[in-house]
Amino acid sequence: TNNYSLAFDGSDDYVDLGDAQLMTTAGTVSAWVKLNATESATIISKYRHSGENHREWQIDLTSSNEPRMNAQTDGTYSSNNLATSSFALSTGTWYHICGTLSTTDKMKIYVDGVLKGTSTSSLSKAMDDTAQNIMIGANNIPVAGFVNGNIDEVALWNTALDGDSIKAIYNAGTPINLLNPLG
Repeated sequence: TNNYSLAFDGSDDYVDLGDAQLMTTAGTVSAWVKLNATESATIISKYRHSGENHREWQIDLTSSNEPRMNAQTDGTYSSNNLATSSFALSTGTWYHICGTLSTTDKMKIYVDGVLKGTSTSSLSKAMDDTAQNIMIGANNIPVAGFVNGNIDEVALWNTALDGDSIKAIYNAGTPINLLNPLG
């Protein structure tokens, strides 16, 4: 058990990192997750589900506990921009979840360093800066999708890492230098 991870209660806990435009045409989102309950939840996001169509990217869990990478352009929703895992997470187990997005390649979702899902298409163009905050453990206004469990070692890159780099980050659970995952 990791004594230094962030613990979320599933009802109102989240970390608000403020607004930053970190990814426009490519990116990678990575986190370690251990769930206490199986339910729809948002691991990390810069995404607003309702209202003014402020959608950029997020890694969330479906109602079947399958991780997915979701990235949108123009703030509108397209199911072509979802990479959904065919693998459901169990409670009480640490998983490394990693999603990639790109205007030149399809979105991908990895679980424990293994590719588990690919989107239908790549992003049609760069994502707009929607002025939404980056949040860990929930999605934006209205704040919802709360995680019941632990999240650790969240990392973001403004490039789509390849499968070898993601496998190196997973690295059988051994921490490595995230600034240089292959070195």
